[in-house]
Amino acid sequence: MSVATNVIPLRTGVKPEGAVVADIENGYCKLANELLDSICQLDISGSQYQVLMAVIRCTYGYNKKEDRVTNTYLVTLTGLSEKAVRDALNTLSERNVITCEKQGIMKLISVNKVVSDWSVKSNKAANMRKGTEQMHRSKCSTQAEQMLREDGANAPKRWSKCTNTKDNLNTTNQIQPTKDNQRATAPKNLDYSQWPSMPSEQTLKDWFAMRKNKKALVSQTVINRMAKQLQIAANAGLTVDDCLAEAVTRGWTGFEAEWMIRRGNQAQTRFPQAFAGQNYVSGDL
Repeated sequence: MSVATNVIPLRTGVKPEGAVVADIENGYCKLANELLDSICQLDISGSQYQVLMAVIRCTYGYNKKEDRVTNTYLVTLTGLSEKAVRDALNTLSERNVITCEKQGIMKLISVNKVVSDWSVKSNKAANMRKGTEQMHRSKCSTQAEQMLREDGANAPKRWSKCTNTKDNLNTTNQIQPTKDNQRATAPKNLDYSQWPSMPSEQTLKDWFAMRKNKKALVSQTVINRMAKQLQIAANAGLTVDDCLAEAVTRGWTGFEAEWMIRRGNQAQTRFPQAFAGQNYVSGDL
């Protein structure tokens, strides 16, 4: 065997079969360096990054500022599920990274070039810190409540492990609010001068609580509109307490004086009119 037969030829530069080599001759995407730098700093998930790259491909990849696409097209381009694509578009749009405007079944998408408007850092880390602080405060408050003696005297300070922080000063004298004392109270900046009279404090609180439960908040406009109806009711002999108490009982978020007056008339006419004028003492009955 000759020496030449043992030589293995080096075939450098030859692409393996099936290999795909990126080449700018097949097209390229022109991006500003500021945009790439901001993307490098962008705190997003993997699926959101894929969708962002797909948006860039659909726009700058074709020398366009914006493009009309469907979720199905982005699903094909990224390989993600439709829900993942939809959620990623919403998140990127909320953080001002892209603009996404729905136009029928299509969506007009583009990259927000004003990178200073981007929310680069997500709120995940901030929410985790906030949750940790709330847990710590809750634990300290619970310990402080448990250290209250039955006779009302506070436990010795050396028992407390949480009173040295700025957020927990004097927590041993504080009781956490319960559902009973978290009821809605009447705002102090409302003007009731147009009402015939002021109702009792408890009736007013009950009325505010009822409206709050029905998600019908009380504004000055509501107070002013109530004043007219309450005045009509007052002229008919009804008090403000009567009107508000009836509204609470029946769950009325609105109020018309006619409702109360009509109910009063119905109560007075429950007996037949034929009995009117009869002398029941002398035995006419």
